[in-house]
Amino acid sequence: MQFDPVLLSRIQFAWVIGWHILLPAFTVGAASFIAVVEGLSLATRREVYVRISTFWTKLFAIAFGMGVVTGVIMPFQIGTNWSRYASAGANILSPLFAYEGLTAFFLEVPQRTVELTFSADRDQLFTAWKALANLADLAGKINVTVRASSDGGFDRNKLENGVLEPLRETNLIE
Repeated sequence: MQFDPVLLSRIQFAWVIGWHILLPAFTVGAASFIAVVEGLSLATRREVYVRISTFWTKLFAIAFGMGVVTGVIMPFQIGTNWSRYASAGANILSPLFAYEGLTAFFLEVPQRTVELTFSADRDQLFTAWKALANLADLAGKINVTVRASSDGGFDRNKLENGVLEPLRETNLIE
């Protein structure tokens, strides 16, 4: 049996586009499911939701990576295997590809962030820093923004020696 290169390229394209239809659809649903499970984890503080989220995040990452790979080569296959079709339908296909790319970017890439806003006095900060250390253990690294205000203003020497200098010594600020 002899295989025609045109038939082989069409079989390959069918394989690629089939996976590219399935994988992004899966990742859009998985992103929503993971977001719900993460919300349940934060609301209930139950370990089972963290384990479920971790498991599905790994599957999401694999599916997302494969979806990207199939999505990158698919337009090239259309251009090389169906060049006359691509040329004739360019005014219709190009906006659809752009829409698909933007939709994939905004729907399939979930923002996995935690944002906390609170006011604390000196005594409450010790508990808050322990909680933020726990968050850093979970995330690997966290960003902290601190805003302080005083009706009487700040003593520049105390601010420099007691706040800025220790933060510079630990390379947290420049």
